[in-house]
Amino acid sequence: MKPLVTFTVPGKAVSKKRHRMTLRGHTYTPADTVSYEGMVKVLAYNAMERREVLTGPIDMRVTVYIAPPKSWSKRRHNLALDDCILPTKKPDLSNVAKSIEDAMNGVVYRDDSQITQLIVTKRYSDEERVEVWVQEVDRMSAP
Repeated sequence: MKPLVTFTVPGKAVSKKRHRMTLRGHTYTPADTVSYEGMVKVLAYNAMERREVLTGPIDMRVTVYIAPPKSWSKRRHNLALDDCILPTKKPDLSNVAKSIEDAMNGVVYRDDSQITQLIVTKRYSDEERVEVWVQEVDRMSAP
């Protein structure tokens, strides 16, 4: 069995934002994206427990937990926590996954191009967070 790397990113998920351009034509990444990716990188580094970066194909799961709106009734709130109501508002899952993927480049795996399976889900929870699960896949090679 190949190594399994799991960790939790506490707090609100941050979507990867596009590069911005200054009036002088220089590009930069928005500060909240840089900060979030930095936090993910540190958590991923700690989860690796000094192991070498993964070099083979990668299976990855990302679960984004967001808080139900405060305006909801207790009944609706509980239905959301029981997965009877699924979140359809921001953050955009693909952009959150991209933030997580990019932050783990060179820390968990050499490059996010190694990801051969990516499962990303969004659910309600009273504790906002992102749970990340990564495993190098053992596939049989053709004879």
